Amino acid sequence: MTLNKNGIVRDPEILSGTPVFRGTRVPFQALLDYLDGGQTLEEFLDDFPTVNRESAVLALEEAKTPVVMKLTSAKPLTPVLPQPTAVSLSSTKKSRRG
Repeated sequence: MTLNKNGIVRDPEILSGTPVFRGTRVPFQALLDYLDGGQTLEEFLDDFPTVNRESAVLALEEAKTPVVMKLTSAKPLTPVLPQPTAVSLSSTKKSRRG
């Protein structure tokens, strides 16, 4: 069994190793799905009373850390502008012979 400080565990005997809140069979992904679907943390906690607020908040804080680290350490994006192409004047003028 793998245990994180936030109370999320992975145990092959529980939902085939899906990360769940410790002491429950509630997947951490369920919380993310609720929030992604526009529901609140309160709604999640009401629907999953075996998960306490502290565990849910700590899990979310730990999940955001890698994202924030990635964003703050990434190089700023440099816009790629199209390079002007060389155009021969002779190819742009029509022949005026007549």
